[in-house]
Amino acid sequence: MAPQVRDGLTERWEESLEEHRRLSPGSPVAVLDALLRERPGAPGGGRIS
Repeated sequence: MAPQVRDGLTERWEESLEEHRRLSPGSPVAVLDALLRERPGAPGGGRIS
């Protein structure tokens, strides 16, 4: 994947995750719930490796 595309998708993902966190701090989906409960701004926060 081209770096520009990847960076754009990563930025959109992080924005979406923050918006979801603002609306609801948790999720019944375990992986999403763990991401939502991570401290915003933490190293690697909101990113799936």
